[in-house]
Amino acid sequence: MDSGYIAFGVQVFFTLTNIGLLVVGDAEVEDFKVVVTHRPRHCPHTTAFGDSVMFEYNGTLEDGTIFDSSYIWGEPFAYVIGDEEGQLIKGWVRGVKSMCAGEIRRITIPPLLGYGRKGSPSLVPSNSTLTFDVKLVKVVKVATSNYFPPHDPPSPNYEALQFLAIPFSVILFVLVAVCLYSYEHRGKKIKWYRVGDSV
Repeated sequence: MDSGYIAFGVQVFFTLTNIGLLVVGDAEVEDFKVVVTHRPRHCPHTTAFGDSVMFEYNGTLEDGTIFDSSYIWGEPFAYVIGDEEGQLIKGWVRGVKSMCAGEIRRITIPPLLGYGRKGSPSLVPSNSTLTFDVKLVKVVKVATSNYFPPHDPPSPNYEALQFLAIPFSVILFVLVAVCLYSYEHRGKKIKWYRVGDSV
């Protein structure tokens, strides 16, 4: 097979694969929703990187079952924005961006931005859509000289890639190989055999 055909085929394969990965990236936020149910008239400061925040919240499953709540714990949930990596699900982090003290939001989080296929043992079943009703109780602005927001590029959803990107890539590879074979053998008569025919 001509090396030029191979190079062309490889280029087409990786181009289509990249397009497929972009589609997967868009799919992960399709069902993600944020509804502001209350926003104070006076909002001198919205949450930003480095701020210390405190939230009251209820987390419910699709059937209305409460699986987590600050009211059950008896105290607000507090953390510093920027230090929550690995501690909070991606849907929560996205849903509470730029909130005002006293603001209330309802955040609907699809599985890919929540606990995904694994769920959370004894609390959240596999592939659960979650709803959080959150209220920002308090925000303390930290001196910006102490914090430097990192560059935040869009992150791929590796769980989705595992089930979509690999099969998609295999199918594309087979299609490209068939097209190259057909192009190289154009003009040649191909004889087809039925099962049981002698070759």
